[in-house]
Amino acid sequence: MTAIFAYISFAVSVIFAGVVSRQFLQRRRIYQAIWASALFLWALAALAEVLASIGGWTSAEFRLYYVAGGILLVGFFGLGSLYLLFPKVAKFFAWFMGLAFVLSVVATVGASIASRMLAGVHGVPPNTAMYGPRTHPGNVFNLLAYILAVVVNILGTIALAGGALYSVAMAAIRRSGWIRMISSLLILIGALVVASAASLTRFGQPGYFYLGQAIGIAIIFVGVLVAERPRRAARREA
Repeated sequence: MTAIFAYISFAVSVIFAGVVSRQFLQRRRIYQAIWASALFLWALAALAEVLASIGGWTSAEFRLYYVAGGILLVGFFGLGSLYLLFPKVAKFFAWFMGLAFVLSVVATVGASIASRMLAGVHGVPPNTAMYGPRTHPGNVFNLLAYILAVVVNILGTIALAGGALYSVAMAAIRRSGWIRMISSLLILIGALVVASAASLTRFGQPGYFYLGQAIGIAIIFVGVLVAERPRRAARREA
């Protein structure tokens, strides 16, 4: 059953990434390119999960899963929301995410993976396989990957939450901008659904994590589509 949820998560992430990529090719909006990149990162992490569900986790699959899903994913979704709402501010975060991308690839490639912690695991892998004070003492690459995961996820979540709260406030004050508010809220809710599902793995329910991924990405995708409604309406009126 767990494997089925992993397949669903991978399939929907690939489809949604393709749809948003097509939107970018048609309209050339920066936030669309970034959201498409985030969805492709999701697809890469989900692909690693699918492969692991078949033959168990390898070091290469875990590295892909960690860098795409564990470090970069939330940051890219947050960056896309910033470009939608605060394009000037987003440029500064874009420089940070570019640096984080390079450093995360270097760190995960150079890290020493605790393969014994992955042995026999077909579901959600333990993050301690990448870093733990006792399992990876003194390994700079492992520590860097761990720090990047913490910092990028915190900043990405702040960007998502801040953008959603700002959209709500502006919609209430101006009595307009409701579509942008709904879009920001949906993307935030989708990210929170995935985060909540991840917490269930601590209680021995890995299947819910993959199910939560599929539901979360569907909510995020709806939010991405909603962001395009004002522009479509404007084109029809023109």
